[in-house]
Amino acid sequence: MPKVIMGLSLEDKLKRKELIERYGHLLTVVAVERIIGAKHYNAAQKFLKGLRSYNINGHDKYDLDDVPARLIESRKEAV
Repeated sequence: MPKVIMGLSLEDKLKRKELIERYGHLLTVVAVERIIGAKHYNAAQKFLKGLRSYNINGHDKYDLDDVPARLIESRKEAV
């Protein structure tokens, strides 16, 4: 069943569209590292801990919709 993208602001929808154009619907750890602005691979792995991953050709990939949701959660926790 596809994920429903309701309740996103226009800015978030545009950011999501940009990420899909740049990386596709599945993200590697390195792509997530670039998105969140982490300087080390381990920081991106800690950020992704607990998210469902898909092993494709020996590489873990993460759903594009899960990463921004986690990023929004982390912003709320920081405030």
